[in-house]
Amino acid sequence: MGRALTNLIGPDLRHAPGHPDDEVRAGVFDHLELAEEGERLVLGLLAHATGVEDDEVRFAGRGGRGEPNGFQTQSDLLTIFLVHLAPPGLHVVRASLKRATRAGRQNGGGKRNQTHKEEAGGPSRYPFRRFNERTIRVRNVYSTVVPVSTLNRLSIIFSALGLFVAGYLTLSHFQAKDVFCGGTSSCEDVLNSPAAKIGGIPTAAFGLAAYVVLLLLAFLRTTKVGAEFSKLSKVGFAISAVGFLTSVGLIYYALATIGAQCYWCMASAFLMTVLFALHAAMVKADAPEEPDKAGMPLAVGGAMLAIAASFIMLNVDAGKAPPSGTRITGVTEAQKRLYIPAAARMKGDENAKITVVEYMDVNCPPCRLAAPMVEELIASYGGKVRLGIKHAPQPIPGHETSPNAASLLTVAESKGKFWELYDLMMDPKNETTVKSKEGLKALGKEVGLTEAEVNKGVDTPDEFVMNTLSQDLDQFMSLNPPGTPLFLIVADGKDLRHVGPGQLGKVLESAEYADLLK
Repeated sequence: MGRALTNLIGPDLRHAPGHPDDEVRAGVFDHLELAEEGERLVLGLLAHATGVEDDEVRFAGRGGRGEPNGFQTQSDLLTIFLVHLAPPGLHVVRASLKRATRAGRQNGGGKRNQTHKEEAGGPSRYPFRRFNERTIRVRNVYSTVVPVSTLNRLSIIFSALGLFVAGYLTLSHFQAKDVFCGGTSSCEDVLNSPAAKIGGIPTAAFGLAAYVVLLLLAFLRTTKVGAEFSKLSKVGFAISAVGFLTSVGLIYYALATIGAQCYWCMASAFLMTVLFALHAAMVKADAPEEPDKAGMPLAVGGAMLAIAASFIMLNVDAGKAPPSGTRITGVTEAQKRLYIPAAARMKGDENAKITVVEYMDVNCPPCRLAAPMVEELIASYGGKVRLGIKHAPQPIPGHETSPNAASLLTVAESKGKFWELYDLMMDPKNETTVKSKEGLKALGKEVGLTEAEVNKGVDTPDEFVMNTLSQDLDQFMSLNPPGTPLFLIVADGKDLRHVGPGQLGKVLESAEYADLLK
């Protein structure tokens, strides 16, 4: 029988490894009375065919439905179908034992059936157990490197970390608390920018919702197998993909437009990127065959720790330079007045005890974003704070027309049209218009400047205009500024301070200025 089985198995298995028949042998049955030997032989042959270790091949399930074990006659056939064995990818092998004569299987108590049982009703003396369509699965190439259950557990950990980060930022917003930012104001600058809210809802809240859903999906995957696990992985992949693209856009906006870094935002972007990669790997990997019981408490515990950490973080002192900003000491009242712009560039009550001087560049994106918010902030104090503008055109790409714009504004100032032209230049619809000389001239004419005045401002500034711009720029550079916009707070009896747009409101609300705002 051993030789017969060898001849039967060899031709079927040779198609898998791609060798001639005589290179594949079933070997010799040393112990025909042991049913396990037949199973071990098949598994060993399949391992040889697929090029893996013996312990990486196993039967996923058994059939038989209570029928007697073993072959009924020597004419029984063993058919092994080896499917898609070439790596990489899913290796699935289906094995079925079929009898040559169906009648012999159906007669149950037939003579041939009885002849192969011991008289006492003992087990068959033949080694192969009956298998009704079993599946033998060789490990997926992805699962061999990192098991899919491990990928899901990692997604639980990173989702919980994201829940902490987004939860902290969201709670800080609704409780009006500063976030810890390592002694800088960068986080506040970003979190107070227009991109920090969508429809009045903080962007962090949307991130929080995404992390909650991803954590929930990861928990559900610990209870699922097969197709249900794969479906949940695909849903998580879609959500993390949207989160990844959104994070990239927000980080680019913060660096390129606002000119600041929010470390919490960058941490969230990193976590979402990792989650995107993990879900991509789970979508490609083979789904688990049994639930991951160890992952369930991990998900619950991670969520609880993340929520607790977010509330604990709220009680941690922000420990950053704001709201003090950068203080300039030793400046007399007379010297402070030198920082105050001419009356034509001032907006607000002239008797206000606090003056906010903005050093700006028409082509500076953060300046353009901050303009409406600053004017709204100044107006909220009801005349107790006034706003002044000074020029700080930056010699960097994209700002080529900034000196021309500053010069034209100076000409408009001499004609009492400074704020009219300033508002027109800072209007979002004119963002591209101010990037050309012709566009600047068109805006100048729109506010009533003559052809000669427009040409003077844009093309041929006189000595007065050049001196005014030079003084503004020299003052700006003396403050050792981080960039534009820069807000210098000039208050009666107080030290000079300069802050960024995200700090301005908090500094004015601090106790130091309370007596001047009564």
